[in-house]
Amino acid sequence: VCLWYGRGVYMNQVEAKALWREASSEGSVEAAGHLAQRDPDDRAAADPAVIEAVLTRWRERAAKSHADAQNVLGTSYHLGIGVTDDHAEAARWYQLAADQGCAAAQNNLGYCYKHGEGVAQDYDKAVQLYRFAAESGDAAAQNNLGACYVNGTGVPKDNAEAVRLYRLSAQQGGQYCNVQPRKTLQ
Repeated sequence: VCLWYGRGVYMNQVEAKALWREASSEGSVEAAGHLAQRDPDDRAAADPAVIEAVLTRWRERAAKSHADAQNVLGTSYHLGIGVTDDHAEAARWYQLAADQGCAAAQNNLGYCYKHGEGVAQDYDKAVQLYRFAAESGDAAAQNNLGACYVNGTGVPKDNAEAVRLYRLSAQQGGQYCNVQPRKTLQ
């Protein structure tokens, strides 16, 4: 998880997936769950019993206010992994984690607000959440906030700020970085 999000280490999502695959092949249901959340091919190949086992673990942790588990459970509902997709339930779990300062959950909840998934669409709230997460160093949020500045979504258009945010994300190894046409950012 640290490699995936760049927590204390240089972000390397390719290496994170490789380690999760190795751990999953050795029987780790946690690793299998993380793979299913992040890769459609791994999601399709996942054993439903393994997904149910990891959801049980995440639910137990989420019930004890573990922010990362709440965020992961939110993603499960958002993507329909092991549960029926339910964007309102996803937003509820993201909110619980975001309230504890989980940057990944703030970014995910920002996405919900930007797209009106599970909550009323609110660009200002999306930008606020992206900003909280971006200031915490979340590469995906830096990218998403940059896109808001490029498009003028919830903020005035500001290509210089967008480029700054994209660079911050890229410097962390962010594989999210939006590639905008050069003329768009000039």
